Amino acid sequence: LNINATANEIFYCTFLRSGPEENNTAELVIPERLPVPASERTHFMILGPFLLLLG
Repeated sequence: LNINATANEIFYCTFLRSGPEENNTAELVIPERLPVPASERTHFMILGPFLLLLG
């Protein structure tokens, strides 16, 4: 599912079912993206390759 939207917009999606049941509708809210501090990004960049080497 790819939606072009800004934060806090609300979308209503209808999911079709193949059986005799009614369709389901869901409300999707696009949350605001929280900024990640540079120090945390650096930790993820160091920790990621290390975990790959262990796996």
